[in-house]
Amino acid sequence: MPARSSLPARRPSPRQVVVVLSLIGLAARALRLTGPPLQWDEGWSVALAALPAAEMLDLTARDVHPPLYYALLAPWLGALGPSPWAARALSVLAGGVAVPLAAAAAAAWWTGRRRARAMIAAAAYAALAPPLVYYGGIARMYAATAPLLLLAAYGVGRAARSPGAASAADPACPRPARQGPLGAAVAGSAGALLTFYYSGFALAGLGAGALLLR
Repeated sequence: MPARSSLPARRPSPRQVVVVLSLIGLAARALRLTGPPLQWDEGWSVALAALPAAEMLDLTARDVHPPLYYALLAPWLGALGPSPWAARALSVLAGGVAVPLAAAAAAAWWTGRRRARAMIAAAAYAALAPPLVYYGGIARMYAATAPLLLLAAYGVGRAARSPGAASAADPACPRPARQGPLGAAVAGSAGALLTFYYSGFALAGLGAGALLLR
């Protein structure tokens, strides 16, 4: 009878699990690429993206949604063509990027043994939550908002937990260590607000959470 191996089974690392979840999330959203024709506001997205930049900015200034998504969709459709699958592919890509960003944001907010579990839980939610999967397959700005908010969450979490957070006004505090997370927080926050105005509510929650970590 052959001897059994005494080596313990090697568990996948949290990063490996996040990679698998990212692929699953991308595949779940990609199923809608072959779905029905553009519906409702999806056609409005394509129409605004096809306008000259000045006209698009003028219309979005009077609309309930800001212009960044349409500004990104315009060159995307220029490269891939104005087909339904191309219009939705940008949202699919944004939804896929949100999965590893959710893990990174969780790692920035959690410490110790809970960090790995938080990373996997956040990535699993971002990959498989029905609302995120649905909006990750339609040609609207909602999917593009998620990775920007998660980038902001990552930056705020890292900045709040950095050794120099409590003494940010101290000139002796290492500036490069603070500038990276703060830059991510500013870029993610600005991008989210320029993509979906209601991101302000989520950003307010991030600010309140950062105050609790201080």
